[in-house]
Order: sequence, then C-alpha cells, then structure tokens
Amino acid sequence: MTTTRRLAMAAAGALCATAPMTAIAQQAQQFSDEEVGAFADALGAAAAVAQEWGPRIEAADSAEEARELTERSQAEMIAAIEGSGLTVETYTEIFASAQTDPELAQRIDAALVQRYGD
Repeated sequence: MTTTRRLAMAAAGALCATAPMTAIAQQAQQFSDEEVGAFADALGAAAAVAQEWGPRIEAADSAEEARELTERSQAEMIAAIEGSGLTVETYTEIFASAQTDPELAQRIDAALVQRYGD
C-alpha cells in the first residue's frame, strides 16, 4: 500500500471516529462503482487535508489550539467528502463496510490505484 493510500485510510478513520456511527451498525451493503469511485476521490482529498493539517495540529502550542485546528481540519474533510459527491453518512458506511468486506476493500483499492497509481 502506498503512502498516499495509507494516509487516505488514516484520514478516513480519523473522520469516521468523529462521525455518527448509527449507519455502521447496519449489515454490509452493496455500493455502486460510482459510489466506490467517489469514495476513492474523497479518500484522496481527505489524505491531502490530513497532510496539510497534521503538522499544524502537532505543533499547536496548547490543547485548545490543537482542538480548534482539529475542528477546522474536520470541516475541510467534510467539505472534501461532500465535494466528491458523497454524504458523510455514505462515506462512513463505505469505510465501515470495507473493514469487514474484502471484496469492497479490493474495489476501493483498485479505484485508488486507478486514480493515484500504485
């Protein structure tokens, strides 16, 4: 897995950790190729946000500043997700499903490779 994809998955996990998890409890569902592609786009955008904001958050002078920067980065991640054509809820559902559905994880990986290379 490339650095971009690792960062993307880390960013996805960080955002999902703060999102409402009601949809995650649902059974795994099928996602269209369009949704998987949009998810891959959102992952790439989220990774870019994480790369930009991570060092700022780590360099914060106080816990309060780190919290504020984290909130701003999460808002940018949400905007990136929505800009890819997904709702945060659908993004979270796809992320959660990919954790237990190897076929979906493989489809996401293929979409990431298609977009960002190996």
